[in-house]
Amino acid sequence: MAGTGSATCHDISALVRSFLRGAFDKVAGVDRVAERAVVVLAACAAALLGWRALEGPYRLGNIWVRSPLTLETVFTLLAGALLAAACLRGRNARTALEDWPARVLLPIALAMTALAFLPNIGDPFVSDDYILTSRFYLTFDRVRDFAIAGGDGAFRPVGNIGYALIHTLAGARPLTWHCSILTLHLLNCALLFAVARTLWGNGLLPFTAALLFGLHGSRPQAVAWTSDLFDMLACALSLAGVLLLFRAPWKRVWAQVAIALVLLAAAILCKESAYAMPVFVFCFAAAAGRLGERPIRAFLVSSVVLCVAMFVWRWSLFHGPGGYLDPVTGRPAILSLHIITTVKALCVRLWTILLFPLNWTSPTGVWVAAGLAAGCAAILFVLWNSGGVRPRTVLWMIAATLCAMAPALHLAMVDESSLGSRILYIPALPFFVLAGHVVASVASRRRAIVGLAALMFGTVVFLEHNLAFWHRTALAADQVCSDAAAGKPVQVRSAELPGILSFGNGLKECVEMKRQQAAGR
Repeated sequence: MAGTGSATCHDISALVRSFLRGAFDKVAGVDRVAERAVVVLAACAAALLGWRALEGPYRLGNIWVRSPLTLETVFTLLAGALLAAACLRGRNARTALEDWPARVLLPIALAMTALAFLPNIGDPFVSDDYILTSRFYLTFDRVRDFAIAGGDGAFRPVGNIGYALIHTLAGARPLTWHCSILTLHLLNCALLFAVARTLWGNGLLPFTAALLFGLHGSRPQAVAWTSDLFDMLACALSLAGVLLLFRAPWKRVWAQVAIALVLLAAAILCKESAYAMPVFVFCFAAAAGRLGERPIRAFLVSSVVLCVAMFVWRWSLFHGPGGYLDPVTGRPAILSLHIITTVKALCVRLWTILLFPLNWTSPTGVWVAAGLAAGCAAILFVLWNSGGVRPRTVLWMIAATLCAMAPALHLAMVDESSLGSRILYIPALPFFVLAGHVVASVASRRRAIVGLAALMFGTVVFLEHNLAFWHRTALAADQVCSDAAAGKPVQVRSAELPGILSFGNGLKECVEMKRQQAAGR
């Protein structure tokens, strides 16, 4: 009877699989007229967006096109439809350029990333930089103070020690600070490359993921603003732990898991977004078919216990979740979320800023329009020519991105300035891996390279446009600070110092630093 029951279950499972396979084949076999229509509509949205970059707000018949966010959203939704169509085609992703070794691809990705940031490497500090670079230094009393929960709702003792270590090397020199932070950013690029290569092999997949991660338009804060160091340290520790788990299992699995747990705890004590590390391990393992491995299973069980324990500890320190306070209610901002805002942030704005990390408040022009054209064309070209991406991979990478946004969900509604997009530093990791899968699934090597080259052109244009804004802001902030130190009247909040980069914070520390420098000379 037991054998009969087992056979019956097997027959039912085979029947269900056959039905689903037939349904997918029928949908995938439909003529690509619908896909062509989607591509045409997306191209129209991209053209209107490019015209917005060239001319600024304009009138189209009786409709004014002022904000670019609506057009970005339309293009993002249509690109999502094409990605769904690529899933329906159902073929296994093919990794192009399998014969290109990591020792060739990785240095190219790191060199391109470093070169893109070099023009800003000597910029002065801005805003919170003056606080962060002056308060963190290595003494016994300061290290002891790091273990005390901050009044700003943050508890990041390991991150504070990281700041103190760099302060020992850099002092108050912006160039050394920026070089140190850029080095850490390049390390994260290399770690992401290693994780993707370990799970899915050589080729365009890890190269695309690392390059997009390094050159994404939300990355200017990685060099231009030292407050992003918390995210970068947490990312480095998290990726190191993920890589450790996906390497060949050790003879002593408990030691492998124990080290990964230590890295997880240290990452969480750098930045709260590192709570996503167990999610990354689960989703990456599920996408790569490695959930059954002993180190992965042991880590997932123990990491849940560790994360719960650390969150309870945090709750006891702040008598709540901590974090930024809502200025209206006085409660932690994470508790003031509304369902409509949350859905909009997760389903629309998150993906839009990932595809269009562009500061629209900074003057745009021909180059930005060209970057938009190249980037949008590359996305449509790659999705159209995709041989098919495994639905399992797409779903798990999307799930990982959404879950990783949870700690910073109240900050996810990034506006046209793209300021605050630094919160995407860790959550965007699986999105870049997904982009690598899509590029690698293009059957033709030549088409894959052409699509990636156009995508990189658009990405670099966005990055350099945003970096130019940071450069102008840093110079303006430095001038304001110098004038204040000299006793001249200054306007702290001005058009040159918009939003969070104005001297709402850091002016006192900046003036003191300038005076000390003048006295030293």
